[in-house]
Amino acid sequence: PYADSLPYLTGIVVLDEDPTLRYVTRFVDCTADDLAIEMPMEVVFRELVFTGVEGSVMAPLFRPLP
Repeated sequence: PYADSLPYLTGIVVLDEDPTLRYVTRFVDCTADDLAIEMPMEVVFRELVFTGVEGSVMAPLFRPLP
């Protein structure tokens, strides 16, 4: 279902609200070269649509802070 989204970046985000929580996510609005360990991120909500699957969902994704 992710073939139409290739290439995409994934990683783990630690939320300030609960540092014990590790959130596996996709990164958006950046390239791999833009990313670094422990960099500040912000959540953005995007519609996810998959080929062959009816409907869509809004999902929390992350991007580097400007």
